[in-house]
Amino acid sequence: SELRLDKRNLVVVIQPVGYDLSGLNRLLRSYRERDTKGYLVDSLWKFLIYSEIGQAAVASLEQRPSGTFRGAEQELLEIFRTAASPLAGDFAVRLERVLSSLQTLQLTPGIEARRIAISEALHTGVLSNLRRILGEVLTERERVAVLIDNLDRAWRRDEDLDQVGELIFGLLGTAERMSMEFARADVRRKPVNVTLAVFLRTDIFQYITRTAREPDKLSFSRIAWDDREFLMRVLDERLAASQVEPTSADSLWRRYFTANMAGVPVREYLASRTLPRPRDIVYLAKAAVATAINRGHAQVLESDILEAEKQYSQYALDTIETEATAAF
Repeated sequence: SELRLDKRNLVVVIQPVGYDLSGLNRLLRSYRERDTKGYLVDSLWKFLIYSEIGQAAVASLEQRPSGTFRGAEQELLEIFRTAASPLAGDFAVRLERVLSSLQTLQLTPGIEARRIAISEALHTGVLSNLRRILGEVLTERERVAVLIDNLDRAWRRDEDLDQVGELIFGLLGTAERMSMEFARADVRRKPVNVTLAVFLRTDIFQYITRTAREPDKLSFSRIAWDDREFLMRVLDERLAASQVEPTSADSLWRRYFTANMAGVPVREYLASRTLPRPRDIVYLAKAAVATAINRGHAQVLESDILEAEKQYSQYALDTIETEATAAF
C-alpha cells in the first residue's frame, strides 16, 4: 500500500485465477522438447508481464486530469485502445487469445524455426515496440513494481505438478531477466527501474527447487509471520483499503466487529485461531463478515465468528492436505 501511495511509483499486480493457470498447464503438456518448452514459457511470461505493465501505465495516464498526452503517451494509449491489438483486453482475455494461437501452432523441425513460430504467435515484434514506448513513458518513475501472486491456485492434487513447477520456475527466471532488460538503455530505449516480486508458498518453492535445473541461481527471500501484530497489520490494511473514504483501522474494528470474543479483544482472538499466514487470517475475517451479512447483522457478532471458524477449519484442512500431497 505504501508503494501505491507514492505517485512516483507504478504498481502492477498480476493475480491469475485458477483456470488461467490450468490452461497454461494443459498447453505445456503438448510441448515435449525441453528447449522448445523453456523458450515458450519464457516468451509467454514476457508477453503477459509486458502487457500488464502497459495496461497499468495506460490506467495511470487515463487518471490524469488534463487529458493531454505527449507523443509516446499517445502511442501507448492507441496500442491498448485498438480492439484488434493483441495487447488489448484484460489479463484473462489476452491469455485466452495467446493460448488459442499457441495450441493451433504448427511447429516445423529445427530449434530456430520453432522459436520463430512461437515468437510470431506471441507478437514479439509488438513487444519490442512496446518496450521502446514504455521507456519513454516510465523512465522518470522512481520504480515500476510488478507483484505476482495467486500462483498457488494451480497447485492442486489433480494437476501435473511437474508441469506447474516448470511454469513457475520459468516465471522466476523470466522475472529476473526482465528487470535487467528494462535497466538497459540504448539509442532506442530509455531505462526503467522495474522490480518483479513473485510470491510463493514455502512448500511450492521447496518442490520447485528440488526438481528444477540450476535452482542455486534463484534469488529469493523468506517472509516469516512470527510477529502476530505484523500479521494483523495485513488485515488492518485490507479493511482500510475496502473503504471509499480514508478511515482508520481502529474505527473500522469498533464499528463493524464485536469488541471481545470469549473475553479476549476480537483482533487478538482472530489471530489466535488461524495458522500464522496472511491468507488464513484474511479468510477467517472475510468468512465472519460474510456470515454477519447473510444473517442481517449490522456488526460481526460472536456467533458469526464461531460459524466462520468452522468454515476456516475446513479451509485449513484442505490447504494442509494439498501442501502435504505436493511435498511428497
